[in-house]
Amino acid sequence: MGRYTLAQVLEGRRALICAHETATVEEVVQIMLTERIAQLPVTAENGELRGVVSQQGILNMYFYANGQANLLRLPVTHCQDQATVLDVQDDLLKAIDLL
Repeated sequence: MGRYTLAQVLEGRRALICAHETATVEEVVQIMLTERIAQLPVTAENGELRGVVSQQGILNMYFYANGQANLLRLPVTHCQDQATVLDVQDDLLKAIDLL
């Protein structure tokens, strides 16, 4: 099997959908439902990657708060996880191993 880079796999695909770090959990859930995706990169004003928010992370926060916090009104940063950054020239199999 030949070597594929992330750039080759991503070529021609639609633009990446991101959440701004000031978005609320409710806004992010709406994006996820509309776009039928389970996770989003969270970015700063300048486009810098701040983390990743996922459906699982949101559910974890809900259960961790024992349903007592108004989760939907919180900033998405309360539910985000650290992101792993790869270069577009990295091997696809390396990216898969990190999933």
